[in-house]
Amino acid sequence: MHALSENDVAIVRSLRDAGVLQDVESHRLDQSNGVILVTCPDGDHFVDIFSHQLRMQEGQCSDPRIHPLGWHGGAIRLVAGSPANKHPGEHQIFLEEIRDARGLKGINTVALYSHAQCGKASACGVDFLQLMMLHMQAKAAVKAMNSGISVACFLHVTYPTGTRRTYFVSRPDWDRWFST
Repeated sequence: MHALSENDVAIVRSLRDAGVLQDVESHRLDQSNGVILVTCPDGDHFVDIFSHQLRMQEGQCSDPRIHPLGWHGGAIRLVAGSPANKHPGEHQIFLEEIRDARGLKGINTVALYSHAQCGKASACGVDFLQLMMLHMQAKAAVKAMNSGISVACFLHVTYPTGTRRTYFVSRPDWDRWFST
């Protein structure tokens, strides 16, 4: 398992202080018809991420309706030129999987997850800040290919102490934080 560095933890703290990383309020994401869950299938994190998504759906669906799509690296694989993609156009295949899932299941809500620190990201030389930048680019890529879709970003953090937290990532607050 890959650990966050002290510098990464400081960045997480800064993002929390700036309102970029927010506590999750499940009622704010409409999952009444289900959710397409885009995440890394890392066995050390997937169960926690999936369970969190299940809890977020409570009270919105009569039965859980989560359609998981997982490639190592999760959301960062949706970006053209991502270091996590080995072949040109690989991101397009993953984006098409989301579009297909939407058409097959009639689900118009996507939850994009990254986790820190991701082994795939680390293996490709992607540091925490780059992971966040790619994650935000992934949201834009999904929305560009799917009009009328709702896309929410989440970051699953494992702190050096072993504590795990899932945060909602606010795009407007990210843009403000990143531009300063």
